[in-house]
Amino acid sequence: MILQFHPGGGAHRLKIVELHRRFFYHEGLFMHRHPAYHLILVTQGSCELLVPDRAPVRCPLNSLIIIQPEFPHDFRTDGDGVEHSCIIFTLENSRRESCTVPFDHFFDPQAAARPYRVIPLSDSNSAVLLKQLNLAIGLREKSRTGFALEVAVHSLLMNCLTLGYPEYFTPFEMGRKEKNAEKVRILIEQNIWNPDFNLPMLARQLNLHPNHLNAVFTEVEKIPIGEYLIRRRLQRAGQMLAAGHRCKQVADACGFRSLSYFSRLFRQRFGCSPRQYQAKETI
Repeated sequence: MILQFHPGGGAHRLKIVELHRRFFYHEGLFMHRHPAYHLILVTQGSCELLVPDRAPVRCPLNSLIIIQPEFPHDFRTDGDGVEHSCIIFTLENSRRESCTVPFDHFFDPQAAARPYRVIPLSDSNSAVLLKQLNLAIGLREKSRTGFALEVAVHSLLMNCLTLGYPEYFTPFEMGRKEKNAEKVRILIEQNIWNPDFNLPMLARQLNLHPNHLNAVFTEVEKIPIGEYLIRRRLQRAGQMLAAGHRCKQVADACGFRSLSYFSRLFRQRFGCSPRQYQAKETI
């Protein structure tokens, strides 16, 4: 076990409930509560957090949303939809009883406990957090347990808490290479719909030579820009298919020039056709 929590003096182990990037439309169907901590990053679009007896709380792009256990809530978005990247987890003691101590009291037992927080992050902090989320998600897809997964999850959690409770921490500063890689990721998310968007266009927007920009990005992300762009297009396509969109609409929205090209790349990535994937994910 990498890290233990000791609210009230007893040792608790982190147990993952959900760890994913999820795309959805509308919702806002009903308030729900459960004994889990929510750490959610809005990675595309925007939404509203619905809470009892209060006006909806706007959660724009790059918002970090922290929701305490047993707090009733729901989310609502507009017609463009939203992508949430999140970790939802419980803290369990040796008797498998869930802890519901608010995060505020982990730092200061005398602090006023707030049932939720919505923290607007800088582009750089959001990019770092998203990278950690993607790493943890990828490791969990390979194995439900393991040392590498535990390290990734706890690193992710610590960064979320560092960013979510800045009054207790000194902010992290990125270097020049990390900042350039972050700018690439942001521009890709903004232009994922455009089939003409490529490395030369990226380089012109950032006023850098394409080869230099690709080398910097590959050093930071361990993947060339072209491959990263295709990966994000296909990830986005999978999310939209699971949300029930038609294949042609998905191909257009994710920047693929033709349905046949999209289908071929999708099959290579997921091992099945877009229609087969959608049928499986929407059962």
